[in-house]
Amino acid sequence: MHALLTADEFFAIADTDDARLELVRGEVRSVNPAGGAHGAVGANPFERLAPYVRARRLGRCFGDGTGFLLPLAPGLQRHSRDGCARETVRSPDVAFVRAHRVPPRGFGRGWVRFAPDFAVEVLSPSETTSNTEEKLADYRAAGTALLWAIDPATRLVTVYAAGAPPASAFVAQPPVPREVPRHVVPHRLA
Repeated sequence: MHALLTADEFFAIADTDDARLELVRGEVRSVNPAGGAHGAVGANPFERLAPYVRARRLGRCFGDGTGFLLPLAPGLQRHSRDGCARETVRSPDVAFVRAHRVPPRGFGRGWVRFAPDFAVEVLSPSETTSNTEEKLADYRAAGTALLWAIDPATRLVTVYAAGAPPASAFVAQPPVPREVPRHVVPHRLA
């Protein structure tokens, strides 16, 4: 059995390791590097969202690789032998944080210590269905208000919005909105 880690212990490892890693309820998990198609699909929403957010000073966008320490409900956390809750650090392909949540002095060293307001996960063929469902559930449980799950293989985009049932749509091309749809950064998120 591997030792469970806190987010800070994990940062010390992840900051020096070239592998892509996530922390899930205290357990370190390896995440396979993205292939070209996966990276291109993830870049599309980021390339549209970042200039839109920047021009309107709505907050901050993050690309793939940024770790978010997700505050999970106690029932979703695992506990070590010492009774300490173990933490989850997820790294979405794209993320957005509203301006009023951006720390005045910036984010500094370490993880973003809260859930993003909007996250995009591009599904990987190497991920199991249960791992994908667990990841999406973690974001929703942590308070991510809007989540897109994009499956490049089927061209299916599933949108999870707080307080609404999931909605899915097939797209003719990989998701590349001409403009950022209003629901991506609605006025209540701005």
